[in-house]
Amino acid sequence: MISIIVPFYNPEQDSRLELLLGRAIASAAGQFGSDDEYEIIVVDDGSPEPPEAMKEFQDRHVSLIKAVHGRLGAARNRGIEASHGDIIAFLDADDYYFPNSLKQCLQAMEMHDADLLQFSFRECRGGEAADTGTDDVHFSAPVTGSGFMKSHTPFGSSCLYLIRRSLLADNDLRFAENTFMEDEEFTPRLLFFSRRLVVSDAAVYAYCYREGSITASISGSERAANTLHIMKLMQDFRQKHLSSDISGFERKMRFVAMDCMRQTLRRPDWREAVPHVTSEMSAIGLWPPSCHAGYGIRYNLFTVMSRLQAGRFLLQLNERRYVR
Repeated sequence: MISIIVPFYNPEQDSRLELLLGRAIASAAGQFGSDDEYEIIVVDDGSPEPPEAMKEFQDRHVSLIKAVHGRLGAARNRGIEASHGDIIAFLDADDYYFPNSLKQCLQAMEMHDADLLQFSFRECRGGEAADTGTDDVHFSAPVTGSGFMKSHTPFGSSCLYLIRRSLLADNDLRFAENTFMEDEEFTPRLLFFSRRLVVSDAAVYAYCYREGSITASISGSERAANTLHIMKLMQDFRQKHLSSDISGFERKMRFVAMDCMRQTLRRPDWREAVPHVTSEMSAIGLWPPSCHAGYGIRYNLFTVMSRLQAGRFLLQLNERRYVR
């Protein structure tokens, strides 16, 4: 049985968010037949009123939990605690699944006896994402998540994984609460403990950029503060597991630090912000960055340039392309 957890927060009672939630639930329910064993748990993260969209789904497979506002991490944790499936998946309320895309991943997960499966996504801007179909899909042989992270930068979003409940339970894995960027800390821990990870290029998830979403609306200073908090949690985890092979997890930490600097360079006040952010990262051992042969040209070029004032200026000019 699979449990699909859908966090929802609508403080302004925006009818557009209700429509998106209905789309998300329908896309999840549409993956299965009425006799299939699955559940969709919508976790209302402290909205003033229950979601109207739930009235469309009077079905034994769909349920609603009312929670105290604690942001995405808390809502997902409440969903995990209330779920019954031996496989867990997360779906954000403004995204959706492509039709007939999830079952083949569930089948591959069972065939390989995997405790974790990573699938792919397509971006959606200003409309529906292009459905790439489900033909010619590939699945890797099982590998350890820790080994995978040594040579790959895994997807940060927890929504791009099917997770065996035992992986969460055996390692007491939960999301950080009352913060943003919680996925960046949760996902590498998930991979670190995974002994049988399967990676697929199956386009299952439609990630939809939305004006006003957390990703789009969070300020540069707030993003930096939350990312620094997440990096401190990652460093604490690293320190507790130094007796294990932590190199793959450390690689992910370094890439999160690089992303934090890139986001800082996009800020209007980047000249004032950079010294503060680098000081904070230095305090937890993540600055200055150092070159690594296995991290790729892009990372190493960024490392060299970010050490120099002129290099940071050129990097800032490049990052301006991403400012919306």
